[in-house]
Amino acid sequence: MKVLVVDDEAPFLDLLKRYLALWEHDCATADSGQKALELLQSETFDLILMDIFLPDIKGYDLIPIIRKQRPDIDVITMTGYNSRELESTVRQQDILFYMIKPFEAGQLKEILEHLSKKKVVAAM
Repeated sequence: MKVLVVDDEAPFLDLLKRYLALWEHDCATADSGQKALELLQSETFDLILMDIFLPDIKGYDLIPIIRKQRPDIDVITMTGYNSRELESTVRQQDILFYMIKPFEAGQLKEILEHLSKKKVVAAM
């Protein structure tokens, strides 16, 4: 799968990029919502793995913009600042998963494996 990871924390971006490469997924990264939108205009992705609190826009405000460009793309959100209100707001945006940081790499790997299998079956 081709994954776009959007997060403003450089060490976390680097870590996810290394894991995704290890798990044989193509990966591009963006450290802001604007950069993510620019990448979405020039490249095709199967999945966006996105932090909710970006420096230029909240992830839950970015999702509807992304949906206008790519209504078919899967979105997984991540946050280190969870609350019930935030989770409720984000889940209303038709996301695939809501992940709370820090999370185990194995948890993300299982989700990606499931998505990969689902996409293979859908392509048949």
